[in-house]
Amino acid sequence: MWTAFTIKGKIFLPILVVWILLSVSVASNFVHPACCHQGSEKVNGKIHQCFEQRPGKPCHKHFFLLDIEGKPPLCINPDSEWLRSKMKTEHLKCPPADKHRE
Repeated sequence: MWTAFTIKGKIFLPILVVWILLSVSVASNFVHPACCHQGSEKVNGKIHQCFEQRPGKPCHKHFFLLDIEGKPPLCINPDSEWLRSKMKTEHLKCPPADKHRE
């Protein structure tokens, strides 16, 4: 009876560890800087995702956060003509960032 339990335990434990590690790595893709305090007007690179940081809790200033290939998330000024053009021509959608910070 104990040998059957230990064999099942030996299989279950590695599966559990792999599942936890994969969950953490997938969740880390959605982690953004705490809050933007300064922003750029324009960046180079392919935009993978865009999020809007709206003024309020926890952040007090309005910015857009861009996930650019090979770079950490970047802050863009909300009045950036470059970003407005990208949003219009490439139909870039920027949902609120506060939903992705939790």
